[in-house]
Amino acid sequence: MIERYEFGLILIDGKEHKADVVIKPGEVLVKEWFTDEEHNMKMVDIQDYIRDDTDYVAIGTGDNGEMKVSDGVKKFLEKKGIEFFVDETSKAVEEYNKLEKEGREVVGFFHITC
Repeated sequence: MIERYEFGLILIDGKEHKADVVIKPGEVLVKEWFTDEEHNMKMVDIQDYIRDDTDYVAIGTGDNGEMKVSDGVKKFLEKKGIEFFVDETSKAVEEYNKLEKEGREVVGFFHITC
């Protein structure tokens, strides 16, 4: 459960993270998104985190929504039949927490600055 989000900080299960994170069931990983292009999430950034039993993905695009999610990522998720939510990180955190409480198999990608 994500307990708090504010610019530059996300509190998950009592532990503060000051970098972007990926949350998989039972695991929190620190992740730098920008492998090729600044502020652009691509397939290479998500493909290793999506499992066959993933049924939902929440993507937080930053405090002001500056991070872009490529069409390739969206098409990949659609092709796999995975529902997804893309919005500013504060809204994506709310969606993630709601889905987790419902018992959904959700993976979260959260950019915590801009």
